[in-house]
Amino acid sequence: QAQKKLFYKMGRLRDLEEGEGSMDERVKALAEELDVGVEEVEQMYERIRGRDLSLDARVGEEQETTFMDFLADFAPNQEERLADKERREIIKRMVEEALEQLSQRERTVVEKRLMAEEPMTLQELGQVFNVSRERVRQIELSALKKLKQSLERGKARLSSE
Repeated sequence: QAQKKLFYKMGRLRDLEEGEGSMDERVKALAEELDVGVEEVEQMYERIRGRDLSLDARVGEEQETTFMDFLADFAPNQEERLADKERREIIKRMVEEALEQLSQRERTVVEKRLMAEEPMTLQELGQVFNVSRERVRQIELSALKKLKQSLERGKARLSSE
């Protein structure tokens, strides 16, 4: 909270360098004015007073190494991106195949309840199919069981290849 107050009053922090009295007196006065601790004022002052460094700047005068050389690149390389894309394609195909194993009613329930941007309620689907919401819940559970079995078979098939 104190850091937030100080952040929004950064202009006042910069004024600490120019003013009457000793630096300690000016820091204490600002702390009292903003109702924060002296240590917090000093910490924030050190932060804003610190100089910025370019990542392209050399680490040492005689070295070619820059600060940028020390930063790790965690972005996936081309091979990892390709492997990830292939995995997503395989999973997509497996889900599509699993959905094909369902009856039209089961597929509709799964799509409207689990895959839709705004899922329908059991009650709403019950009205669509002219059945109770309990029956829709049973259809949903049956469909999920079939999907799980189909996806597990597909996973086993992939593992054996």
